[in-house]
Amino acid sequence: MEGDTPSMPEPGYKWNKIGLLNMRTWGNYQDLTLNQAMAKWNFR
Repeated sequence: MEGDTPSMPEPGYKWNKIGLLNMRTWGNYQDLTLNQAMAKWNFR
């Protein structure tokens, strides 16, 4: 993050709409395998 402050929750969402953000995230990543997801986020 290099000293930046993260946006919480993601820009465009308020805490009372966190369910919509979760649905969008699920939709974006539902077809990835565990290995693909780990590679995308550099978890190796």
